[in-house]
Amino acid sequence: MTLVTSVVGYLAAALCYARYLYMRERARIIAQENRHFPGEDPAERFRAVSQESTAVTAFVAGLVWPLLLPVHLVYRCAILVIMGRPDSTEAERSFREAQRRRRIAVLERELGLEKELGLREAPGAPETPAQRPRERVGRRADGARDTAARIAPAGPPRG
Repeated sequence: MTLVTSVVGYLAAALCYARYLYMRERARIIAQENRHFPGEDPAERFRAVSQESTAVTAFVAGLVWPLLLPVHLVYRCAILVIMGRPDSTEAERSFREAQRRRRIAVLERELGLEKELGLREAPGAPETPAQRPRERVGRRADGARDTAARIAPAGPPRG
């Protein structure tokens, strides 16, 4: 009786692990199909092309779950340790700081805080359309666009 119970338990665990592997692989393949064939239905393409081979692979892996499950768990733990959140580099920190300053400047302009508090604009902060001066781009008398107001020399004239 214990042999039958053991076999039933082993097969139940094998089917559960096979189901887990199948669902994980199915999601990965469908995401991949969606990138490679954007005009087609990725789930339908999976059913037509990869469903049977994925199910067989999951079933075989499920049968050897006492070997694969510990290996899989060690692999996942190793990935967590190896690819864990590393310290940010100086370039990442400076980029995030510049992004944060630009976003704050945009929000201050939108809320009108720069004039009330006497704040200056952060360097490189993008303008919102509402704050762009109208005289930046105008029309000349002959109908051509006047872009001279937008083009300013970058520094002293070279010569």
